[in-house]
Amino acid sequence: MLGHFIFGVGLSFVMLYWIKLYAPESYILSGKLNIARQIIEDVTIIEAIFWEGFEMLWDLQIQPNYASWLARAQNSSADTTSDIIITSLGAIFAMFLWWCWRKYHEKRWPNDTEKESIESAKAKSRALAKEILATRKSHRKQIYNEFKKSLKETVRTVKKIDPS
Repeated sequence: MLGHFIFGVGLSFVMLYWIKLYAPESYILSGKLNIARQIIEDVTIIEAIFWEGFEMLWDLQIQPNYASWLARAQNSSADTTSDIIITSLGAIFAMFLWWCWRKYHEKRWPNDTEKESIESAKAKSRALAKEILATRKSHRKQIYNEFKKSLKETVRTVKKIDPS
């Protein structure tokens, strides 16, 4: 049980580090609450699918056929369920620690917090600028296609009126 809790805490901090390092715009744009929620969900899913899946494989294939002297990994479905819940609680605890650290950091180093909010505003404005440009481009294409269509209709109408 303690191992699952530590796994939940550790994987949560690793995922938080990866997001901040490799996807800083998603970290800024999606908001800290959404990041925390997503990390908790991902840790739970990863643990439930991969680790508990491996434990099931261990109990069904590996332990009885190759390592019968070793203990079973899962005693019952209640054990599996409690493992998943404990891992989720570890992830929640890690995100709570992260929230506490951010609050402490804001009070201790307000200039860094201000810089982070400036970076957040810059990232949001860049994302909005990209969205505006994409919308403008699609509107231009739509206007151009409508103009082309109406011009063709006008030319057809003129040819019908004046066949020469």
